[in-house]
Parts: sequence; C-alpha cells; structure tokens
Amino acid sequence: PYRESICLDNFGMLLALAGDHAGAERMIGDARAIAARHGYPSLESSAIQHRAQVRMMRGDCATAITELCEALGRVLEAGEMPVAMEIHRELSGAYEKVGDPGSALHHYREYHRLERAAHNELAAARARMAQHHFELDNARLEADNARLETELHRLRAIELEAEKAALQQQAAEDPLTGLA
Repeated sequence: PYRESICLDNFGMLLALAGDHAGAERMIGDARAIAARHGYPSLESSAIQHRAQVRMMRGDCATAITELCEALGRVLEAGEMPVAMEIHRELSGAYEKVGDPGSALHHYREYHRLERAAHNELAAARARMAQHHFELDNARLEADNARLETELHRLRAIELEAEKAALQQQAAEDPLTGLA
C-alpha cells in the first residue's frame, strides 16, 4: 500500500502536468485514501499538497489555499520542515494570485525563515563534522606519537641491556690481566 500510494500520487501529478486535471485529482484522491487507510500521514500530507497544486493549475486558488493550509498544519505537526518550507512557498504564490499580498508576504517570509534555519542546521552539522575530523586526526597523531615513543623506549631498553652486559663483563675481569 505504501508504494501503491506513492505511485498513484506521482501518476496523478504526471496527469496534471499533461493537462488531465480531473484524472490527476482522481489518482491523487486514491493515493490519499490508501495513505489514510494504512496510517501513512506523510503520504497523506503529500497527496493533499499535490491536489492543491492541481487545483492551482486549474485556477482554483481559493480551494488550493485551503488544502495547502491543511497540508501545512499536518507537516508542521509531524516536524517535516523541508516540506513545510515548500508549502509556505506555494502558499505565497497562491495568495499572490488571489490578490492577498499580506498573506503572500507572510508565507514568503516563513519560507525564507525555514530556509535560513535549514542552512544554519546544515552549517552547524558541517562544523561538527569538521571538528570530529580534527579530533580524529589529533587522536591518530597521538597514537602515532605513542607508538614511536614505545619503539624508542624499546630500542633504548635494548641499548641499556647491551651496556649493562658490557659493564658486567668488565666488572668480572681484571683490567690488567684480563683474568676473572
């Protein structure tokens, strides 16, 4: 049902782009019904948004605005900010078409506010990732240094053992006669 809903929704949008608005609305309506029946709220919101887009194509901006507002409420409740951003942009255009510049400006500003927030989140994620890379590189360098120091200590221990053996050999012999 999940894939079926997506396919019907996509096919409906293709029909709308081809100019078959009535067929598009039927397909998108079927997609929404399947999504609602099986508990897929994101797909249901998508179908509502797409049906609104078809209504905009038909010139029925008032109904499109109502449906976009419904879809917006659903996606905000679900925390789907990228979709909310897109719906704000669509609402801005719809309100502009019906001659409501105040509402168009409001949704335009909301679109840009969400867009800035998304860019800020992305920049923060990139900064965290860069910091983690830096910390990982530092940890690797420290591990390399520790490994080199361990090798140096091992070689120094071998050298000291050789010196010890030589000193013991010297202490065991009379330097003048070479006898024990």
